[in-house]
Amino acid sequence: MNRREAIPHKQGGELASGVPSGYALIPLRNGSPEVTNEMKVECIGEFSWQEEAPYYDEDGELHDYVATHTVPWSVCKAIYKKMASVAHRKQQEDQP
Repeated sequence: MNRREAIPHKQGGELASGVPSGYALIPLRNGSPEVTNEMKVECIGEFSWQEEAPYYDEDGELHDYVATHTVPWSVCKAIYKKMASVAHRKQQEDQP
C-alpha cells in the first residue's frame, strides 16, 4: 500500500487494511513519523495562546493589551513526531 493511498473501507469493526476501528495509519519515513504536506496545510497556524501584556505609553498611562502567540510549526511537528513515536512504541509493547 502506498503510504499516501486512502485507507480501504471498513469491514465489520475493522478496516479492510487490518487497522482496527478507531485507529489510523501514521506515515513513516525511515522508521520515524512523517509530517505530510496535507497535515501541514490543515494545522499550520492552528495552535496559539494568549497572554496579558499591559504596557505604559510615553505619558505613563497603563494600557491593557492581550498578545496572541502562534506556536511555531517546528514545535508542532516535534510534538506530533514524539507523540506518534510513543504511540507506536506502546502498540509494539502491547502486542503478544
